Amino acid sequence: MSTLLYGQLRQLTGIRGWRVPEYTVVDTQLQLTPEHGRRLAEISAARGSTAEEVIADLIDRAYALESRARRLALVAEIGQLEIEDPPEPAMMHAQLAEAHGRPDLP
Repeated sequence: MSTLLYGQLRQLTGIRGWRVPEYTVVDTQLQLTPEHGRRLAEISAARGSTAEEVIADLIDRAYALESRARRLALVAEIGQLEIEDPPEPAMMHAQLAEAHGRPDLP
C-alpha cells in the first residue's frame, strides 16, 4: 500500500474565500511505504494540516539545512585562503595612482 498524490499543473487564486497571491503549483506523485504513510498522516493530524502542507514544510526545512551547510562549508573554505589584509586607504590611493599613472586621482 502506498500514499499517492495525483494531479497536474494548475493555478491557485484563492483558498476558502481568502484572496492569496496567484502562484503556480506543480502537483506530483509521491509513493510512500505504509510506515511513512502512517507517519505522514500522524504528523498531518497533529498539525491540523494537509499532507501536502506537511511535505512542503519538510522540504523547506531540509532545503534550509542544506543551504546552511553549504554556506558553512564555503565560509570554512574562505577561512583557509591566504588573503593579505588590504592596505590603509591612503596607501591604497597611492598604489592605485602609481599603477595607473594618475597622481591626480581624488
